[in-house]
Amino acid sequence: MTATAPPDDDFASVLAIQMEELTATSLSSAADRALIQSLLESDLQNQLQLLSDHAFAESMYRATVLDGELIQEEVDRQLQIQADREFAEQLSNSVEENLEPEPKRRRRLDPAVEVVYQSYLATLSAVCWKDRGRGEGTSAVQLVQPNATRLADCSVCGETKEDYSMVLFGCSHVHCLDCLRLNFLHAMRLDPFQLPRCCQAFPICYAAEVLHEQELNAFHRLLSSLNSGRQINCSNVRCNTILRPEWIKHEIGLCLTCETQTCTICLRASHNGDCPADESTTQLFQIAQTNRWQRCFHCGAMVQLHTGCYHITCRCGKHFCYICGAEWKSCSCEHFEEDALRGGQPRTVGSLLQRNPVNVTRQLGIVEQEIRAQAQQHEAERQTQLAALQYLRTERASDREVAIMEKTIREEESRMKELYIAEQREAQRKLDEKLFRRARIRLAIEEKLRVIMERATTRGKGKGKARAADGGEEEFRKIARTIVDYVVVSVLLDSKVG
Repeated sequence: MTATAPPDDDFASVLAIQMEELTATSLSSAADRALIQSLLESDLQNQLQLLSDHAFAESMYRATVLDGELIQEEVDRQLQIQADREFAEQLSNSVEENLEPEPKRRRRLDPAVEVVYQSYLATLSAVCWKDRGRGEGTSAVQLVQPNATRLADCSVCGETKEDYSMVLFGCSHVHCLDCLRLNFLHAMRLDPFQLPRCCQAFPICYAAEVLHEQELNAFHRLLSSLNSGRQINCSNVRCNTILRPEWIKHEIGLCLTCETQTCTICLRASHNGDCPADESTTQLFQIAQTNRWQRCFHCGAMVQLHTGCYHITCRCGKHFCYICGAEWKSCSCEHFEEDALRGGQPRTVGSLLQRNPVNVTRQLGIVEQEIRAQAQQHEAERQTQLAALQYLRTERASDREVAIMEKTIREEESRMKELYIAEQREAQRKLDEKLFRRARIRLAIEEKLRVIMERATTRGKGKGKARAADGGEEEFRKIARTIVDYVVVSVLLDSKVG
């Protein structure tokens, strides 16, 4: 009998039928058919061996196909990981490019405002959150990890916060924005007003970091009272406005609210000439009378004559008599004396020292004009300073919004990476379990087939023809069915696992 049919389930059924026929023949056979039975048994053993070998080869083929699929899955997975890594790097690079764009175009500022604004920028903390990854300067802010948000401890409240919500001062102390704001608001409630301070007074530009627009305006109005010294109110009781430093000049204060002039010495309405309450002026008159000084009738300047005639030319251009102080040639005093020409003590009339100068009214008018010009210039400077502070506040708020956006993007990027890694680990775990289960089933089936084949081969060689005579056909048929069953089970398990 020649084995030409494929060893499938139908072929196994045919072998089973032939085994039954062989058994039936052996039961009713004569002695001369023993050889035929032996040959048929040998051929059936060859067919069973062929069936087993084919089953083993098919199992190996299926294993190769399945392993090829697994290998291809692993290759695809590695390619996907590489593609995801490249995509993540591109995403990270695009995030860096978006977070560090080209310098934005600022709106055009007035040249005076630009100068003040740049001076404020130079005063601010030298270390900024926008410098991350570009090298570290001298700072109390500690870097947690590369390209990550830096954290710092506030020197006031002790809380740990992000660097973009911190301010570093020249004394190396770090204040969070909340504490800095409280310091400025508390200072604005003080009477008299004082700048908040740490080891030194805070530069006024830091007010733009924490104060709102209206608060910043109120703070800026208080700055004018910093160097004013004592408080001087308008002499008009109905007004009583506090006179700003730029409203005062030459001991005269001009209230630009009610247009009243106030003497800053006696704190009363401005008067012509010297203030009687001025002790220094009284002492000056006493010294002048003792030393025989004279005073210009026009401008009130003091003059001391060492030697010469009594014709005096004042620095204001007026000519007067040194003896009486009157305008030159308007009096009957002598023009010179020998003692005065020789360096002796000149004669003077001390009673005229305390008279008011002729142009005192004109002098008051000039002072008023100077005060108005001074106030106008100061107001222009104040508006320039306020505009620079407001612009600085807007720019710093915008920078902090970018920093917060950067933090949000980095946190989202980190979360996505962690999620991706977790998914990859879970997929790898499931794949490893699948591979292990397939390998275990395959090894168990192959080991069982090997044992059965070895047992069948050993028994077939040992007993030979005696198996036919002793009724060994039934045992051989059982072994054949067992082989076929294991082959079928192997095929079914491989197909189910696949």
